[in-house]
Amino acid sequence: MRNIPTVKVVLSLLTVLILLSNSRVIFSSGYVSVSVRINLEGRLDSGSIAGDFVVRILSGSVIIDGRVFNVQTDPRRSIGANLIIASSGKMNSTIINLDDNYTLVLAATWSVKETGIISLRFGYGENYPGFTGVIYGSGRQAVYIPIEAVGELVFSGSKVSITASGKANLGGWGNVEQEGRLVIIGKKLPVEGETVRLQAANPWQIGMWEDGTNYYVAVPKGATLTLFLSLDPKGKIYSLLSTYGLSPPQGLPVTISSEKQEVSVIDILANSISESLRGFVLQEKEFASQSGFDAERYLREVNYSILLLEESISAFKKGDFEAGSGLFEKGIEKAKNSLEALSQAKSDCISMFLFLTVFTFFLSFIVSAMVEKKKTLVNIGLFTVLILAEIALIPQIRVAISLFSPERIYRLSSTSLTLSLFTAVIVLLLIGMLIFEAKGTVFSDLFWYSVKNMRKRVPRTVLTIITIAVVSAASSSLLATGTVLNIRESTYPSTFRGISIGLHNTTVTYVFRGIGQQNDVLYQESFEPLPEWQVRWLSNMDWVKKKYVILASRTVVTFEEKRITVYQVATNASTIDGVIVSPKLAELFGIREGDSIFLRGKRVDVKILNGTLMFIDGIPPDEFGDYLIVTSLEYAAKPASLYRLILEGDVSEDVARQLLEASYDTGRAFYTADGEVTVQSFTSFRVGFSSGSETKCLLIVGEFQYFASSLDIIVLLGLSSLMIITTLLGSLHQRKGEYSTISALGASPGHVSLLMLIEGVSYGLIGGIIGYVLSQFLQVYVSNPIAPIQSYVFSPMFASFLIAVLSSILGSIIPARRVILKVVPSQFLLRKIEEASIFEDHAEAVIPLRILGDSENFAKYVSSLTQKPPPMNQGPIYMWVSPRRKDGKISGIEMVVSYRGERVAKYKVELLLPDDPGSTIRARLYSAEGKWDIDHKFCAKEMLTVLREDLLQYVDWKKKQQIVSSLVKNQ
Repeated sequence: MRNIPTVKVVLSLLTVLILLSNSRVIFSSGYVSVSVRINLEGRLDSGSIAGDFVVRILSGSVIIDGRVFNVQTDPRRSIGANLIIASSGKMNSTIINLDDNYTLVLAATWSVKETGIISLRFGYGENYPGFTGVIYGSGRQAVYIPIEAVGELVFSGSKVSITASGKANLGGWGNVEQEGRLVIIGKKLPVEGETVRLQAANPWQIGMWEDGTNYYVAVPKGATLTLFLSLDPKGKIYSLLSTYGLSPPQGLPVTISSEKQEVSVIDILANSISESLRGFVLQEKEFASQSGFDAERYLREVNYSILLLEESISAFKKGDFEAGSGLFEKGIEKAKNSLEALSQAKSDCISMFLFLTVFTFFLSFIVSAMVEKKKTLVNIGLFTVLILAEIALIPQIRVAISLFSPERIYRLSSTSLTLSLFTAVIVLLLIGMLIFEAKGTVFSDLFWYSVKNMRKRVPRTVLTIITIAVVSAASSSLLATGTVLNIRESTYPSTFRGISIGLHNTTVTYVFRGIGQQNDVLYQESFEPLPEWQVRWLSNMDWVKKKYVILASRTVVTFEEKRITVYQVATNASTIDGVIVSPKLAELFGIREGDSIFLRGKRVDVKILNGTLMFIDGIPPDEFGDYLIVTSLEYAAKPASLYRLILEGDVSEDVARQLLEASYDTGRAFYTADGEVTVQSFTSFRVGFSSGSETKCLLIVGEFQYFASSLDIIVLLGLSSLMIITTLLGSLHQRKGEYSTISALGASPGHVSLLMLIEGVSYGLIGGIIGYVLSQFLQVYVSNPIAPIQSYVFSPMFASFLIAVLSSILGSIIPARRVILKVVPSQFLLRKIEEASIFEDHAEAVIPLRILGDSENFAKYVSSLTQKPPPMNQGPIYMWVSPRRKDGKISGIEMVVSYRGERVAKYKVELLLPDDPGSTIRARLYSAEGKWDIDHKFCAKEMLTVLREDLLQYVDWKKKQQIVSSLVKNQ
């Protein structure tokens, strides 16, 4: 015992050094005190009550206001731990190990109270040989909880017991001591990969610390404390809240009350998110009412997420952490999806505003191009009127204008906003480059040429554009609808009142093996067991009076040496007493009413179900197929899964529909096996609402893309195309002379055809723009029975232009073909023709000119070329012309032409007039002197080009001759 004082001094010094080296001692001039009780059991290692002694602690606990810390005696944690040393009226201890990595150190003064009993006063400070308290952690991050307590040590032989009660002094609430409670906040989160921290401005001053599983906060009695929940920036909860402005930068504020000592982070988080979402819904409803925007279908999904979060809070209050966690995770996922859809809708409003603004200006620009006077005034006036009308009548435009503020933009999803703006900017740039900035390009010139020609036929132009606009506006509704929920409803007779719930799954598997290969689509429906937490959640609803279950497992049934594995359904919801066999199973086995079978080693008599309702809710046993046996619960196999939960009580159909849509969930998986395989799953409750007379069964079987039928699309395209064909053929009839002149001036058949095609596309483009603008007005005032739940497959703008442009192209094909045949009705000219071909002794070319029974006039025109004045610089001099006749008809014309360019050559020209009126004239050049030299070859192409241009002037010459002849006749 001589070394006991030395040990005592060393331990005391170590304790003091540890205490002084740390700043995390939870007490100050003012503090919150919570109750402490110390109960320790041990044995006397050495010494006696009359002098110095050493006690080894073997068991016991320290209880700080309900939080129990048990003594651990694992020698591997610390050598020489769990010792109490008493000497000269003072007592201190080595480290006493507690569970969860906590430790206890004791320092006390003592005196003998009576034989075998010592009075103890634990504490810290100058009057004590060390520090009394509970310690968590080590180093500068260690937490020290100082304790003051009074008790006694009792000797019973070698056994020693220490009991003491007092207070732990926590935090710094002002400068006075306040009695309080220790609130324990569990850290456990059900969402994988998420981390949440509970923070305060100065945690040790308010008596707060944390360990691996809990936070601890000292709160004065009757008071509350505001803390902040900070979320993991990479987690989906943070993404959900911060993206939509629901989380302040410092974190979610939470209020901790002394009235509730045990809570969990997830409970607090569910409350906070629920409150944030509820406030968000109120703000969005106010915003929607001000702008006229229909946000109800999106907010309904948010309300479902709030419902799930509130149910999770209720489950936490009942102590069902598993059910609360499942509801919390489902509520978070549904809130994320619904808020993303709402954000996408708002972002689309901005894109729509940009589109409509540009399209309105484009439309005004086109109208002003058709007006001959005051174009600028018409352009500005029409643009202003249309923009004001759009703002007044289209809610989406008002939403877009309202969103142009930092606060509103911040609350939009960055992904949705970026996608919408990127699409809008790209399309608008393309339109601007194509129409406004592409001056001098073929398309731009022909487009504006077509627009200017439209004013010559205003009534027909207006009728055509209105037809295309109406068709394209209708197409935006038929083609642009996104995915929709497919809810299957069926009814069954039943006198039951309440709700029955099962879990249904639809799986759609797409197997793509390649183009031209056999690709498969596999569709499968199945039922799954209800998870235990869902069963507990549903069973604990306030309206539930009685619960029925339908359990099922696979089992072997034997009858007359026949064995088969079937579903054994055990339930307390059967409408028939005894063991029931399905008709298909009875037929397979040859069972008759009253026969016996062996079930799980027991011989039981059976009844056969013949058209009688099997369960009290009236819903058939679709979960188990045709071969099943129904028994009472006493025959239930273990383990058995719960496939249907039937809850009796007075409940409304709205609750049933809320449960249906709140439970809906989707999933997608992709892998490669015998092709590219995509698996989509759609999971929801099958909810049966029983009103007392019938059961209405509701089931979501999946999401489906909604498209117009092929017949609808054909009718739309046909109507629009027919109108364009009629308009362009009328234009062709009125302007056939103009097209002939264009061809005679050197335009190729392709250019003439392109002009007609561009005119048709111009109708489609203008009609598509007007149709899109019109569709936005119509969508406000015409209800749409289809409620999309995801993004559009095709945007409304794309659908409008798809129908408008496709119909314009289809409608332009026939007129484009006709215009070629009008100016050059030769199949040969539909191919690209080489203008001049140079050979060893001559050159030749095709002249795109037809002569229909007027070869005499043509010869007369060619002869007139000899009267042309000689060119100043370069060009032909027509020296001699002579028609060549065959059977009294002109079959060709011979000419002598001198051509002067960079070189000079004299040609003999033969113009061959074809017998077929639809064929073309061919020109051949020979040397006038009989020798084809380098000069003739060099000038041949230029000569043929000039000759072609001169001969094509025959069309205008002929018109002038006709005009002169008519004037002479009139005189």
